[in-house]
Amino acid sequence: MPYADQPNDYWSGYFTSRANSKSQIRFASSNLHASNKLYTEKVLDQESTPAQVAEVLDANFAMLDAMGVNQHHDAITGTAKQHVSDNYAELIGSAMATSDIQYVKLIGEKTKEVTGVDASKWEMCSSDNSTYRACPIEEAFEGDFYLTSHNPSTVEQTVQRVKLPPADYSVKVFDQTSSEWTDVNSNLLCSDYEENVDVRKAYETCTLYVKATAAANSKSFFKISKTNKKESKEEVEAPEMNFGCIETSNQKLCLDSKPVIDPFPIFEYTRPDGNVSQLSFKMQWYDPDTGNDDQGNPSGAYLFKPKNQDQKPHTYGKFHKRDILVGSTEDNLVSEMVLYFRDTMWTNDDVYTAHVRLVEGSELLEWEIQMNGISIVFGGREVIAKW
Repeated sequence: MPYADQPNDYWSGYFTSRANSKSQIRFASSNLHASNKLYTEKVLDQESTPAQVAEVLDANFAMLDAMGVNQHHDAITGTAKQHVSDNYAELIGSAMATSDIQYVKLIGEKTKEVTGVDASKWEMCSSDNSTYRACPIEEAFEGDFYLTSHNPSTVEQTVQRVKLPPADYSVKVFDQTSSEWTDVNSNLLCSDYEENVDVRKAYETCTLYVKATAAANSKSFFKISKTNKKESKEEVEAPEMNFGCIETSNQKLCLDSKPVIDPFPIFEYTRPDGNVSQLSFKMQWYDPDTGNDDQGNPSGAYLFKPKNQDQKPHTYGKFHKRDILVGSTEDNLVSEMVLYFRDTMWTNDDVYTAHVRLVEGSELLEWEIQMNGISIVFGGREVIAKW
């Protein structure tokens, strides 16, 4: 690469074509590798019956078949026709539904074996885990529920996360040494989320960060209690922080730009090694070639191709406002900056939202960008993120 079949027609578009499909395949791959860990344990268990082994293998084969088909050069690339892409997505969805029955069943068995909790029903979050509405959690529920977290990786996790509705929560973790439920510190961070639908709807969603170490290739067990009353932002005692900064014990990120005045944010970033550097972020768009001239093929699934007469990127959305979200003073596990961008300052619709996050114990600077739809007027736009 790059390969071109005509002058200026370089095949670079498929690296980002059908981003949702690529996300689904990536999530399914993670699900396959995670479930395989439990399936292997079940097959090697000398007390497993032939029927149980057969069920596990059927679930595993369904995922392997679906993932194998989606490695096709017109599947993972996003270059297939729409009806074919729909079939690829349906194939993964069906395979995961089959596999998840066994995956959830084995999680329930392991939870009962370790903790003694015999829940009648275990459920998983769906592939879109952007908010609590992708998880089997009702806003109206009260009392306690149990959560089992499976870390199939070879990397230890020191802070664990779960999407929840806005409320007050307390968390206990099961100590597998003493066989007792013990209190652990947690932080709840909430922000507005816009559903990407024809008629936009916004609601508040939260992430609960729990200070509990999950060793490599392990399961962690939590008991989460919900109270009736949600604390307002004024009632939460937050640590004193610079209004334009987020920080943990080993990192700090400060915003040097002013919303509305500056078109995009600029930051001063103190890295874990102590070095300080300047960092900027912005989204931009290119006007795609429509192929209505003698300059070759149009921009599309195969080609990322701006118009020949308009090669420069344009600003996508203007920096509108930012919120600072931090944990409580008892144990600040996470701090987050939410950046909102709008097409104009006079409308209420955010074209995209960026969450910049620092988690205690991590050396990563996390970015999470929510796109709220891209206009298809005049042939659409080729949108990029630039740091």
